[in-house]
Amino acid sequence: VPSGGLFSLVTMPHYFFEVVAWLGVALAAQQLNALLVAGGMASYLSGRAVASTRWYKQRFGKAYPASRKHMVPFVF
Repeated sequence: VPSGGLFSLVTMPHYFFEVVAWLGVALAAQQLNALLVAGGMASYLSGRAVASTRWYKQRFGKAYPASRKHMVPFVF
């Protein structure tokens, strides 16, 4: 089970930072298309994070921390 850094709070912290990066691109571009891409990536990566959390729970059982969120610390 991954640990250390934000891995103690969420399953996929790198997905969270990728969404933050896409939001930064959307803010810099100031275009609707860039915002839609950021939203699409957030949706896709959220689904992958949920699937990864399920996989970890199935694979490691009680060794996987029950309080760990999917992607966004303390929220999701």
